Amino acid sequence: MEKNKKTKTTTKTEAAPKLLVQKIYEDAKLPVKPKTTTDAGYDVFVHNIKYVYTSDKIAGQKLKDHIHDEKLMLAHGQRALIGTGIKATVGEGWEIQVRSRSGKVLKHGLVVLNSPGTVDAEYRGELGIILCNTGQAHQYVEFGEAVAQIVPKRVEHLEVEEVKELPKVEKRGTDGFGSTDKRPVSRQNPNQDPKFAPPPHLDNLYATPKHLYIDVLE
Repeated sequence: MEKNKKTKTTTKTEAAPKLLVQKIYEDAKLPVKPKTTTDAGYDVFVHNIKYVYTSDKIAGQKLKDHIHDEKLMLAHGQRALIGTGIKATVGEGWEIQVRSRSGKVLKHGLVVLNSPGTVDAEYRGELGIILCNTGQAHQYVEFGEAVAQIVPKRVEHLEVEEVKELPKVEKRGTDGFGSTDKRPVSRQNPNQDPKFAPPPHLDNLYATPKHLYIDVLE
């Protein structure tokens, strides 16, 4: 008698997604991993400057006033819309998040506003970066410089359902902003547990009006 022959079953594997990038300008730079292929983000680079905003007014018509030696100058609080010279998408079910570069934030105060920003799957315009100088000194941004990073992320498309009440929970409930903070309170509070009091040389940092005392819960 013939032995039962085992049949091999093959399963189709889903093709790995790709970050699709189109250059708008020939000299635009493609996104790159800053260090290793396992890094989450891709650096994106300054190609052009769209607008500079000063005191909530568009100063795009005076853009030349902000360009010095082929660098963009941003004073404290000024914001610029920077063009990367590229379009990008992963496809349906994905977004591209635009984030600050930690070194730029820490050393220069250059922050990507509304970070992380979202580039929707069907957006086909130029990838723009909203850059703000939160530092006190003027900052200079060079053309071709890496000023932000993009991170592709999967997106779940959920149906919206109206309910009369959300599921009950035991702990958090309606506690919101600051509800999980635990920090030292001013030494001026006579009812404060001494072990939560700040060192004397930091007392002024924690100074609080009497009606704003915070109870620290163990």
